[in-house]
Amino acid sequence: MPMQSGLITTHQRYALYTSEDQEVWSILFTRQMAALKNGAYRHFAGGLKRLRFLAGSIPEFKMTNLLLEPGSSSWRIQKAFFLRFGQFK
Repeated sequence: MPMQSGLITTHQRYALYTSEDQEVWSILFTRQMAALKNGAYRHFAGGLKRLRFLAGSIPEFKMTNLLLEPGSSSWRIQKAFFLRFGQFK
């Protein structure tokens, strides 16, 4: 796994998501969309639609990155986590 400044990145293994993971995503996504509708939603709605982020399933990073490519500024998403939590005091 590549490592930079304590950050480890890895490939998303979509097949390992459980139905519970999908349900948690759905609950959190729905909750966030409801919160955004009171303010910032109009700024995000087009991007979410273009990236095909939906409550029904966790986004697949590979597909999202393909959708980001045309005309993007080289943005990509990838799964990451930190090893040293204390470094951000």
